[in-house]
Amino acid sequence: MNQSIDYSGDFIQFQNDVQRKHGLSFGQQASVFFKRALFEYNKGMKNSALETAKLALTQAEFSGEYITVYINGFLAQLYSELEQYETALGFCSQALEDLKSADADYDEDLQYFTALKESIVAEEVK
Repeated sequence: MNQSIDYSGDFIQFQNDVQRKHGLSFGQQASVFFKRALFEYNKGMKNSALETAKLALTQAEFSGEYITVYINGFLAQLYSELEQYETALGFCSQALEDLKSADADYDEDLQYFTALKESIVAEEVK
């Protein structure tokens, strides 16, 4: 039974769909919740995206998944857009700390997160 997940549904139904489809695997759930956060962000629902991404981060941390790097980066960008620079800087610093040099995208990710951190610092001092 291959049920799809409706990213646009209310949160409780979405969470139930995720658990029904992926069980209680934190790694799989983290990925799906992160996708929902991106969906919400693209719909202009920044506060919902923020909360969903924080939940995805918690699940990813429990699972030890590398996706934590990208969720932290997303949260850094989002908090920066919300002008919460100190919080943004914390998430960005965590993303940089969690980068693994063995990852295929390491150089690209390092460049991106370094630029993001510089951008956040520049905004913070304005």
